[in-house]
Amino acid sequence: MARLNFMSRLDDLMNPIAVKEMRQAVKGRFITWALIIFLLVQLTIIGIVLMMRVDLNEDFNIGRNIFSAMLAVLLITCLFFVTAFASLRFSAERSDSNVDLFFITTLRPIRIIWGKLSAALVLTLLFFSASMPFMTLTYLLRGLDLPSVFILLIIDFLVVAAGIQFGIFLASFPGKVIARTVRFLGGLFILIVVFQLTLVMSLGILYQGVGSVIGSWGFWWLVSFIVMVTGLLFVLSATIITPASANRAFVARLYLVFLWLVTGALSILTYWRIGDDNILHTWALLMVILFSVNLFVAICERQKWGPRVARRIPKSRILRIPAFLLFSGAAGGIAFSVVMTLATFVVLFSFSEDFRLLITAGAVSGYFHHWAFKRLVLFLSLYAFCYSMTALFIKNVFFRRSSRAALAAIIALFLLAGGCVIPVIIGFFVRTTPWFEISAKWFIGNPLIVLWEEDIWVDCLWLSSIWSVCVFVFMLPWFISQGSSFKAAGQEQILGVDK
Repeated sequence: MARLNFMSRLDDLMNPIAVKEMRQAVKGRFITWALIIFLLVQLTIIGIVLMMRVDLNEDFNIGRNIFSAMLAVLLITCLFFVTAFASLRFSAERSDSNVDLFFITTLRPIRIIWGKLSAALVLTLLFFSASMPFMTLTYLLRGLDLPSVFILLIIDFLVVAAGIQFGIFLASFPGKVIARTVRFLGGLFILIVVFQLTLVMSLGILYQGVGSVIGSWGFWWLVSFIVMVTGLLFVLSATIITPASANRAFVARLYLVFLWLVTGALSILTYWRIGDDNILHTWALLMVILFSVNLFVAICERQKWGPRVARRIPKSRILRIPAFLLFSGAAGGIAFSVVMTLATFVVLFSFSEDFRLLITAGAVSGYFHHWAFKRLVLFLSLYAFCYSMTALFIKNVFFRRSSRAALAAIIALFLLAGGCVIPVIIGFFVRTTPWFEISAKWFIGNPLIVLWEEDIWVDCLWLSSIWSVCVFVFMLPWFISQGSSFKAAGQEQILGVDK
């Protein structure tokens, strides 16, 4: 009886989505034929080499060369076919005709995404296990060692997991056939780039020796980056399929805070160990890009909290401040991005010796001439704030009654494109010099201009600073009204009864 109770509890713990996906994968022919073709290709590679090569006793690198070919076949199979199997099925479920399936289930969005991912990872382990006998044979042919084989397989498995999660992330967006096709082609291009980079990295580790690589900070940074990106895509996928009436941004923003803390701590620790502050600047640039993207997403969120979110708002004023930053809502998302960006600059200012040159007289110019990425960190944050807030202001003034969620982001993209192109066109027609000598000041609307024009950073700083102050002043009443309305809902508001 105890055993039956244990098996019953274990059965309840199993993810029903993973069980459904695995059952359909076993019944279908796609995985079966993919596995058969995969084994035939592996067997063909081994057979051709063993039959055609007559110098097996003299070539001590033949095992390593065969392993490289088999590793490429394994990456192609798992990174493209398994990802396509998982993402295309999920994309079909997210189509406009089947979207109601997500509103009649009691499963949480995180469990749905985990079920899709875990089923695809089981299939990936199936292909990795099927390749192990051939990998063992390459070891017997000399040229590589078992620790290198296992470590490379673990790294490639992490990359494949990230690729599968990326495919699930793209499939999480609802839409029609055209939109899904565009996302599929874009995702295919990114996976091709990831495959090339992973294969080059794996071969480099294989030929250099895993012992010389595993002890470096760059190796562990790479592994941490793959794991954290996979987690971010997982959280974002669950956020996308969460109903709009729920507090869908809470988990995503909480994960962004966790990501900022962990990567920041690793960057500071690496800086203390190796003494190179470029790792801090790279971390700051990545964080600014991440929170700038979050800023463009935040302006598309709802500006009123429904009963489902309002009943979770804390009644304490002290707890309402962090809740305002983490809960769903346009104002909270904007404030969250601004606060995290400022915190990034505080960390960079506190630990980077070179960044402290900003407070010394006469060192500003030398600082901004030292490394172009340092300028980019500052101006990306300023321009992202200016364009996004201007777009939200236009939406609130001219398109207040529009219910389209992505309208603010579309306006921001049009503003960004106009700021990059329109001044250049005007400068082209009013120029007094040849067209190839157009002044760099006409590119001032492009935040990337500071990368190749070092002398224009002062003009960009003045423009972005004045612009950000003006748009903040115009949007300040809206922020105040949003903050004052962020209160715990009473029983009447939850039930929809007016007082």
